[in-house]
Amino acid sequence: MVSRFLSMARTQKYTVVLLRSRPLKLHGTSTTTILILKHIWIDLSSQCDLFNLKSSSRYEVVTDGLIVYGVGFGDNGTYECQGTELTTGDTDKKRITVKVVTRPVMAVAPVNTTGVQSRDAQILCSVNSVPPPTYRWYLGNSMDYGAEVGTIADHNRYRPSSTDGTLTITNVQLGDEKWYWCEGRNEADNVFGKAFFEVQMIPTFERSLNLNNTETREGNKAIMICQCEAKPNPKMRFHRVGYAAPYVNGVQPNDSRINIYEKPSSASHENQEIIPQEVVIEIENTTPNDTANYTCIAENSAGRNETTMIIIIQHQPNFDLTPPSLLTQCIWEEHPRNVTVLLSGFPQPSVSWARSDGKQISPDQTAFKQYFEPYWENGRRDEWMANLEINWEVTKGGIQGQYNPVGNYFPKASNNLGAVDFTINVVEAQLPGRVGGLNVTAKTAQSITLFARPPVEENCIPVIGFEIMYKLHGTNDVHQIALFPLDAGSSMKIDNLKSGSSYSVLVYARNERGRGEYSNSKIIETLQSTVPEVVSITSSTESLSNVSHQVVWEMPLDGGEPITQYLVSWREVGATVWNSREISSGSLWWTIPNLQPDTTYEVMVQARNRKGLSAKPNPPSTFRTRPGSTGPSAGRFSNLSLSVEIHYLVIIGVIGLFIILVAIDMICFCSRDWGLLACICTGTSSSPKHPVGDIISLDGAEYVYFIYT
Repeated sequence: MVSRFLSMARTQKYTVVLLRSRPLKLHGTSTTTILILKHIWIDLSSQCDLFNLKSSSRYEVVTDGLIVYGVGFGDNGTYECQGTELTTGDTDKKRITVKVVTRPVMAVAPVNTTGVQSRDAQILCSVNSVPPPTYRWYLGNSMDYGAEVGTIADHNRYRPSSTDGTLTITNVQLGDEKWYWCEGRNEADNVFGKAFFEVQMIPTFERSLNLNNTETREGNKAIMICQCEAKPNPKMRFHRVGYAAPYVNGVQPNDSRINIYEKPSSASHENQEIIPQEVVIEIENTTPNDTANYTCIAENSAGRNETTMIIIIQHQPNFDLTPPSLLTQCIWEEHPRNVTVLLSGFPQPSVSWARSDGKQISPDQTAFKQYFEPYWENGRRDEWMANLEINWEVTKGGIQGQYNPVGNYFPKASNNLGAVDFTINVVEAQLPGRVGGLNVTAKTAQSITLFARPPVEENCIPVIGFEIMYKLHGTNDVHQIALFPLDAGSSMKIDNLKSGSSYSVLVYARNERGRGEYSNSKIIETLQSTVPEVVSITSSTESLSNVSHQVVWEMPLDGGEPITQYLVSWREVGATVWNSREISSGSLWWTIPNLQPDTTYEVMVQARNRKGLSAKPNPPSTFRTRPGSTGPSAGRFSNLSLSVEIHYLVIIGVIGLFIILVAIDMICFCSRDWGLLACICTGTSSSPKHPVGDIISLDGAEYVYFIYT
């Protein structure tokens, strides 16, 4: 009778999971008497020749199955049991596929995390297992997990990753502050980790809170309150705009009138955990200078926010008379004068203008234009700017010729707390006078340097600089040099002159209105041209090469004639003959070739112009070449040969290592059906491993688990 196995498919797949310390037992029992069956178990996943598993110490064939000892990932694969009826020789086969997996282990457990309202946040979770786990996140408490995040309201803001375990919470809200549970699961088991998610709130200033500006009369007490909401409670303070540092809380060290303190607010928030906070600034005996913008700053671990509030002190107008040029203003033809005054006062003052004849200047007079506008550049809401434009042409010679623009003007400012005025003198600007003195401070063959003193005079507009006119004496070829500003000093230089020649020079001063009188003509003679100055060598005294040296020099003074070329000369120290090479005037360096290694040389450079060569430097400069051979195989060629040899040795070594690793991998795979890594980790000992623990039967089971831990 042909033996038949129990009613199973010809090929049965199993996921086998068992503790690593336990053996794996596979069953394949025939229906006939077991004593007359010959069982042969074969590992079909091996890429080597099929072999009888009984020959391996890791496998034990028993009467009702196969025991595998020391199970590892290398035992993944398909196993075949062959049954033979000894009396007839009939055979039958059954195949079982084994898949080794591991229980999930928490690699990166969720940790308590802090998020900020309206921003995104992430809670990390990572589980190690084979095969990789799938992840789920739950909302619960510290003792137990609850609903899965994908099933709760507003769940679109929760974005769990099914691959790497990260939970992303978008647009974080205060209600997201809960316990979050991470589950990692595969067919072997599951594992949980939990973390508390704390939500913080950046300080906010809501319109419904107390953010009112403060206004009080000079001398009274000013109180301003700033409220904000935040989680956790913020640190709050005031900073006056324009000051270098914020105020400290408490009485100010440099102004005892000012006191700043924090306290909880009586306001409420929909989230009972959030108690609005406030900071208060109190100023005793206020003055107009207390009018300013004050920045309220709130800061906690979630972030920082600020808002600007205003304290305004009511006071009578005051003009700012600090600019020294304000009290005297200049006017001249085709140059209308804008008279601008700054003032403070609150409530907003009105400004009027009057002339020295006592007449008020009305806004509809064409000779004048009036402007009035806020001037809040310093953060003060009580500062203003008044402007009067005086038109010379209309007032002096036009339709309203009876008005003379020159004279006194009286701006007046007033509000319900008082009035104030002052006097501005408008005068006609004059051209500069004659330059006080003209002296020669330096001259060469091609240039003259002059010094001039500004005119000594009283004028409402200052001298801004000088201009020069000059010509070759005895000719009409006049040259003019543009403005030399006074801020560059009173020294002026005329270049590109002829050597040994006389020049007539005139200088005049200029101001905003125009050009003044010429100075007296001065005859100045340039120096005769000479050979260039001695050339200075700046290159190193140590050569970078053993057979050459680069010489670098500075351009010398040319002696009044253009330099046409340079002469470079060099010789060994102790030699009597110089080697020379002429270099074009456009270059300030040259490389000396064909030198001997480890040798000291003298070198000098001379410049040539129409007058001849510059003097030789005394002593000349020296340099020394580097040691080394002068042969063609020296230096970089020998280094190149060595590097090439090392390069080929490295390549040969890498190829040899690869061949050794491939050989080890094939030996492990053929002998134990393991890869190289498993073979190295577990060793190659052939000593038998004894079974530990229970043997799990596979009969009738669709899946049996083998847990590798």
